[in-house]
Amino acid sequence: MYAHAPALTLEAEKTYMKKFIKQCGLFACMIAAVSLVTFSTGCTGDRYSRSTGQTFDDAGTTARVKTALLADPNVSGMDVKVDTFRGTVQLTGFVDSPEQKRRAEEIARSADGVQFVKNDIIVKMNEAAGSEPMKKNNRNGLDVDVDADAKRTPNGGKVNIDADIDN
Repeated sequence: MYAHAPALTLEAEKTYMKKFIKQCGLFACMIAAVSLVTFSTGCTGDRYSRSTGQTFDDAGTTARVKTALLADPNVSGMDVKVDTFRGTVQLTGFVDSPEQKRRAEEIARSADGVQFVKNDIIVKMNEAAGSEPMKKNNRNGLDVDVDADAKRTPNGGKVNIDADIDN
């Protein structure tokens, strides 16, 4: 049923085995070289991404900042989001006052591993300014409604007011 290969001489068998071992060695070297290149470059970062070590460092920095914000009684740590990229901490979210915004930045700057803080926290408008439109009627014969849902810039300095004049 099965065809048998012709018997090899001892010398031919030795040559065949040497060739086989050489091919296996070359294959193993290729696998080792590809693995070395893959694993050595897979953990490095470039200017747009982080290395594995930087990712862990940033996660630790984020945790330290968030823990300090939650521990501070003057800042609502649940309302402030913390992101870290290569030591730069970005704070976002909403707080009730400019003092809370400033305090959150101070807390972030004092945490280990922080190189720079980008404070994008927005201060909420208080109820007096945002609950009802302010009306000043009959000014020079025109009814003026001022929409008090003013939007503050992130630095808290400027206020934009949208006004409509009704005839």
